[in-house]
Amino acid sequence: MGNAISAPPTLSSLAGDLEKSQFYVEAELSGNRYCKSLKCIHTSNTVVAKVIAAPKVSPSASSSVEGTAFPSTDTGVLEYFTSYEKAMSAMRHSPLQRAHICHTSFVAMVRSGSAVLTSRPFAHATLNQRLSSNPHLGDLEKWFFTYQLLSALSSIHDAGYFHGDLKPSNVLLTSWGWLLLADYAPFKPFELPSDNTAFLSHFFEKDFDEQCYLAPSRFQNAASSPVDHEREGLAWGKPSKHVLSKIQKADLFAAGCIIAEIFEGGDHFLKLPDVLRMKSTIEHAESRLLKIQDATARRIVKNLVIDSQADGAMPSSSMVDSLVSQIPFIDVFPELEKRDLRQKMMGKIA
Repeated sequence: MGNAISAPPTLSSLAGDLEKSQFYVEAELSGNRYCKSLKCIHTSNTVVAKVIAAPKVSPSASSSVEGTAFPSTDTGVLEYFTSYEKAMSAMRHSPLQRAHICHTSFVAMVRSGSAVLTSRPFAHATLNQRLSSNPHLGDLEKWFFTYQLLSALSSIHDAGYFHGDLKPSNVLLTSWGWLLLADYAPFKPFELPSDNTAFLSHFFEKDFDEQCYLAPSRFQNAASSPVDHEREGLAWGKPSKHVLSKIQKADLFAAGCIIAEIFEGGDHFLKLPDVLRMKSTIEHAESRLLKIQDATARRIVKNLVIDSQADGAMPSSSMVDSLVSQIPFIDVFPELEKRDLRQKMMGKIA
């Protein structure tokens, strides 16, 4: 038997807990049975608060496909998110990471441990919103966003972390075009059943028929041997080297899908059936690549979506660094050398 899927409390039942932590809800931004995102006022600042269901049962080797990576007790969940916050803080304040990390703070356990409350700053817009609005991105913006996305991912992976749910709505943009990765999801299940879309929509997006950023390696059939979350360290946000490599490759796949959308004017790159088909053949994915008109962008997307997923592919950070070097900086930023631009973005040059 698999673990029961937990659901967060209703907003009405959370009102007292939110106000106790000085969060005053302005609007519900998004949400499903697993997680709700709320626009709130907190200490005179506008923030995004997330209420995440905390399962009571830790996944076992026989049921990890149907569970999350949470520990099994209230104390364990508290320790998990405290550790998660420290990791986010360490990345946020590291000189190499500070430009691209949107810090997420653990706030409190709510409703007697049935959910966890986290918060992050409210951003001007998401990449998803920018891709669906006018005016359309120019070449300079496309490459600047691509550069920032790859640099952020390289920094996270170099530090031994991963995102876990990379998609345009989790890529934040400031009013002056700075890109921040937000809403890291080490607590979402890595392995997913390929034949249960209801389970997928519980933890991820509901419109898989329109878009999918989950790598083929994350989908397992009933005959597959699931990852033991406890043994591999996922239950505490510290995956083994082998599992970390798999999760980071899944981040690369998602980044490739996002970059494809950037260069295709916001058109979705792959749907769930396309991703599942990639477990046996890459022909359809290769045909989709042909729609990307920019040859360099097409090559980068291919490296991320197809080449990086192959057995024996180079490590994540090495692949990303090699792709960054392919970006046509001299054409897009004729007055800046690649090295100087990277240093300026990382705050090394005044």
